[in-house]
Amino acid sequence: MAELTHIAEKRRVTVTIDELLDKINQGDGFTIVGFDFPIFQQMLTLPKDWDIHDRIIAATASYYLNLITQLLSCNEGDEPQILQENQELVGKGLIEVMIAVAQQFEEGGD
Repeated sequence: MAELTHIAEKRRVTVTIDELLDKINQGDGFTIVGFDFPIFQQMLTLPKDWDIHDRIIAATASYYLNLITQLLSCNEGDEPQILQENQELVGKGLIEVMIAVAQQFEEGGD
């Protein structure tokens, strides 16, 4: 949200922040997730010369994709334990992110 606000206010996109918020409220392919301590820790591992907003976005994506990768590659029956170990992500947009990843796989023919 901070990045969207920043680029809209700087007029780097042709839409206004109100138009972006309307799209988000309509559920038009957007998922809002919290910026919490684990994502902050992930952000600290990224290159320091990146823009702060880019580091936050990349850290969030990396954090979720790591869990999704674990779930896709685990032995059958290990999913509940993995989800239990990553409790902080369950219910914080995980399902929406998983759907988006599945759609990307489908569009890519995977």
